[in-house]
Amino acid sequence: MSTNRITVFDLCGTIVHKNTTFDFITFMAKEKRNYFRYFLAKILSSFIGKALYIIARPFGFSLRDCFIYLLKGYSEDSIKIIAELYAKKTLFSSPNKHAIEQFHQIQSSGEYIQIASASIEPIVKEFCKLLKADSYVSTKLCFKRGVCTGKLDKEFDTKGRKESFIVNNGMRLNKVFTDNLDDFNLCFKFDYIFIYTKRKHKKKWDNVIALYLRSKNVNFLYLD
Repeated sequence: MSTNRITVFDLCGTIVHKNTTFDFITFMAKEKRNYFRYFLAKILSSFIGKALYIIARPFGFSLRDCFIYLLKGYSEDSIKIIAELYAKKTLFSSPNKHAIEQFHQIQSSGEYIQIASASIEPIVKEFCKLLKADSYVSTKLCFKRGVCTGKLDKEFDTKGRKESFIVNNGMRLNKVFTDNLDDFNLCFKFDYIFIYTKRKHKKKWDNVIALYLRSKNVNFLYLD
């Protein structure tokens, strides 16, 4: 393995066509046969949850925190076990084939690969193992005596600040693959930027590029 360059891949919407945090929590409730939590997760995933988010966001409402709360009371071991099942299922059923091809091609060249995600650690860790990535960056859950509290560890929440958690050990920051608008600070650190997006969302990226990435080498990879 070459240690002089690093490529980073986002997970949700890049390696797989899923919001893995929301999708995993729905999957977990179903696997545990907790149908009340499953129903709540489906409601939060629907247009009702999205409308609630739009209306209540100015007042501090977080759809993400609502989903995370649905993990409260589950043991750390049970989350790990179901995360393993979920990662295998999702990588098979909802892969971004182009991203996976790029991942393996870069991997075969010996370059260091890191998965950087705002998703929760048990999920990201399993995708890292399946894809044989060299390391990962993720958001940590809070546990008390081996039981999930239903909260994120805010000190280790990578959403919108993955760049703060990248440890490159002197390696050149070569390529980054992402679909996430929140990753503009991460993108700024890399030589080559590859953006997965639908054409209808390109204008949003054009605005981000004009503000923060004008001097960078940005390449669009369209999902439609």
